[in-house]
Amino acid sequence: MASWARIAVLVLGVVLAAAGLASAPAAAANFTQAGGGGTGSWTPAGTPPASQFGMGIRFHGAGVADGHFECLMAGSSAFPGFQFMGVEGRATAGTASATAGTASFSGTGTLLYHFDGAAGPTQKATVQFSVTVTEGGPGVGTLQLTVTGVPFVPGGVAAFPPEWVSSGQITIH
Repeated sequence: MASWARIAVLVLGVVLAAAGLASAPAAAANFTQAGGGGTGSWTPAGTPPASQFGMGIRFHGAGVADGHFECLMAGSSAFPGFQFMGVEGRATAGTASATAGTASFSGTGTLLYHFDGAAGPTQKATVQFSVTVTEGGPGVGTLQLTVTGVPFVPGGVAAFPPEWVSSGQITIH
């Protein structure tokens, strides 16, 4: 009977541990989120157009983030020297403050690009990206993108100037 008692205690311990793990995702649901999309411009007035962007990032604290970011810098916007250029990737680190309405995140992604007049297919490179955003709509929200590992930029770092949201919205909550 003593061995059954030990098994019962062991089973009870496993059940209680499993119940504790099952409740962990509910506790982990406390996160800050940055999301939105639209078009960006180099001026608060919204002209000229600079990019189209979209993001959905969750911030879990301790610098941990997850989500997706995409920014098309040439394609439907005029970007001298390029027929097409865009970066997309998965955010894995970052911080956000819903109170301040700011967020910064980073991750690894893919840079796709095609120079004006170039023959051949669109080129592709694995890059690191970092983004800083402030919430808001046209003329208020901002986005600043830095891409590291860019093969055609001396030193490999392309730090784009801040853009203002010209259409769409960035929210942080």
